[in-house]
Amino acid sequence: MKKRTRRQTLTAKDFEKLLDRVRERIVSVREERGFSQQEIAEASGLSTGMVGMLESGQRHPSLETLARLSVALDADMFPHYDW
Repeated sequence: MKKRTRRQTLTAKDFEKLLDRVRERIVSVREERGFSQQEIAEASGLSTGMVGMLESGQRHPSLETLARLSVALDADMFPHYDW
């Protein structure tokens, strides 16, 4: 087992990369499943405008929003990330 000697910190740059990957995941899963933004908005309880802002990167999703999208799309919205 690998021993960790110091706590790793999420930098601002890493956080932005993570948000980009989450945004890309939302768009790709929605498109793969053939859903419109309006259909996902209705299924998740979000507004169509909010879904559009999340997909364009104008807004960042909360954990609650990610959970709603995950259920609506039946997919994991939090991409695996190597710190």
